[in-house]
Amino acid sequence: PSPGSPPALLKSSPVGTVECLVQECPQRLLPGFSRLFPGISFREGRFLVITLTEKTLHDMTGWSFEVEEERDALLEHFVESAKEICTRLKSAGHWADFIDPSSGRAFYSPYSNETLFETDERFGHLGFEILDLGCCKCVSHSLWGSHTFVGALFTDAVSSSPALSTIMHL
Repeated sequence: PSPGSPPALLKSSPVGTVECLVQECPQRLLPGFSRLFPGISFREGRFLVITLTEKTLHDMTGWSFEVEEERDALLEHFVESAKEICTRLKSAGHWADFIDPSSGRAFYSPYSNETLFETDERFGHLGFEILDLGCCKCVSHSLWGSHTFVGALFTDAVSSSPALSTIMHL
C-alpha cells in the first residue's frame, strides 16, 4: 500500500474472508490502465486501485467441479460488491469502474481490446505473485497463497475521501 492509503481490511462475507486493499496506482501501470478505460484521464496520485481478495476453500491451481462452483460463486459475489462500491463512489461525484473477472474488461466503460485478468503480470505490482504453472498461471496472495480470488476496482477518488472511508468500513 502507498503512504496515506487506508490499510487493508479483512472481513467475513457470505462466501468467506475478504481483504479490501486501497492503493495508489503505480506509475508504470497507468499507460496500460488508461487503455482499459478509454476517455478517462489518469493522473499519478489521483488514481486508486481497490483490490477485493477472497480466501477460497479450494486451491485455485487445479480444476475440479468444486473449484468451478466456488469460482462462479466468488465471481457473482465480487460483481455484486463491485457494482455497489462503484455506485457509492459515483454518487459521491467520483469516477469508478471495475474489471469483470470473467471477461477481463471494464464493466461500465466503453469497449476496449485491453484486458486485465487476475493472472496478468500487472497484479504483481499490486502486491500479488503470479505463479507460472507451465500449463496455466495462478494468482497468489501473501497470506492465502493460491487459495485466492482477486477482483479489481478503479477510481479517481483520493484515499482520504469520505465516500471511500465509508466503503472501507461497510
